[in-house]
Amino acid sequence: MSRTRDNEIFRREAEEVDLRYRCRDCDHYAPGKARCSLEFESAWLTTGEIHYLNAEGRVVFCKYFELES
Repeated sequence: MSRTRDNEIFRREAEEVDLRYRCRDCDHYAPGKARCSLEFESAWLTTGEIHYLNAEGRVVFCKYFELES
């Protein structure tokens, strides 16, 4: 499979189950400051299209994600 096709499948499935995994849904993200309180790079999961594979084909998720209450 291609990265583009895999990301498209992920987008559809994420929408179907209302998957929350992006920074904007995490307790550690401060939208007013546009940054993570744990100082992690958040640009990948806050902006742009929904995807889970980066340009190198690696899965990108934050292991410290905590669903906003």
